[in-house]
Amino acid sequence: MTAMPQVGSIFDPRPTCVEPLPTAWPLDVLFPSSLHLAHARGSRSAERLAFLIHGLAMNEDYFGLLAPELIGRGYDVWALRLPGYAGSGAPVRALRPHIGLSMTYYAWVAASAMAHLARMLDPAPTHVLAWGHSLGGVVLGTAVTSFPDSAIARADRLVFEAPAFGEALAWPLTTVAVLAALPDGVLNTLARGMLLDDIRTSPLAAAQGSSFLPGRASRLLLTMNVLALCNPLAQALRLAREALAKSWFVLGEFDRLVDHDRLVGLLDRWGVAAERRLVLPRNHLLALTVPREMLDWVDGV
Repeated sequence: MTAMPQVGSIFDPRPTCVEPLPTAWPLDVLFPSSLHLAHARGSRSAERLAFLIHGLAMNEDYFGLLAPELIGRGYDVWALRLPGYAGSGAPVRALRPHIGLSMTYYAWVAASAMAHLARMLDPAPTHVLAWGHSLGGVVLGTAVTSFPDSAIARADRLVFEAPAFGEALAWPLTTVAVLAALPDGVLNTLARGMLLDDIRTSPLAAAQGSSFLPGRASRLLLTMNVLALCNPLAQALRLAREALAKSWFVLGEFDRLVDHDRLVGLLDRWGVAAERRLVLPRNHLLALTVPREMLDWVDGV
């Protein structure tokens, strides 16, 4: 029997100096001095590259069950830890608060990180799978849209796992504002309660869901992330036809954070074909509960 991956030993995250992609706005000074690009342990150089972006309140260890599946299928697996997030068990450091308020900022970071890997890896990847969960799905979509000539936009496959698109969120902005005012202990209990069915599925899921506050990001950063997702004034994300043609969407039928019906309606408006959607009878943390089922489906479509 394969041993259950242990939090903190799944990836090897190392601070990496990454050259920011050029932008139309002079904000290079805001780009992090280094990024945590995490290489999955046991992963080897290969022409098939998997690039993973975690979601809200998580880090690269969220993909601890998906990574071995990808490695077993010949992928060289890398994950980006979003700026402001900490490693499992590591203290959360105070960072500039602006980093969590813009999905475009995170998209800039993700697109730059993917471009760095495309330049530096040997052999150079010839098949790229880009995968984003929840907040990471929004970051992935924004990166592909905002940087259409970049390596991440040229990925061969885009997988959006329970993507937290603003139009599909289960919580209105007024509810989010009320939740943001609650004490850490109360909010942490509510978060665990909403995700309890996911947390109970495995020891790794239990470790990831043991504490959200305090957890892998500061209360300020998490609040700003949520406000960025809910912001009614933000421009709605719309994937181009070229991106949709290589996109797969995985939905949790009983997702308590991303409303299933709203997400289905959004995908209908985008014209996403039924065969590009996988609906699973699960909640929000799909890679911690059904990683093989998702990957079998993506490989089989």
